[in-house]
Amino acid sequence: MLDWFYLKLGISAVATPGTAKELLPENMKLGFSILLLSLMLYRTFAVRKYAAVRNVTEIEERK
Repeated sequence: MLDWFYLKLGISAVATPGTAKELLPENMKLGFSILLLSLMLYRTFAVRKYAAVRNVTEIEERK
């Protein structure tokens, strides 16, 4: 169905490797990679903190 839609619009669905690298300057790519890394680290530690608090709560409820 998607191929038909592309055919009707005259769009080529073929990917060309290496064409997207010129879209963003190096400084922006570096900034976005640092932002993504910080979000991933935040999520990792937030989940661990939640799990630790949850385990303490479960232990206290058993007493």
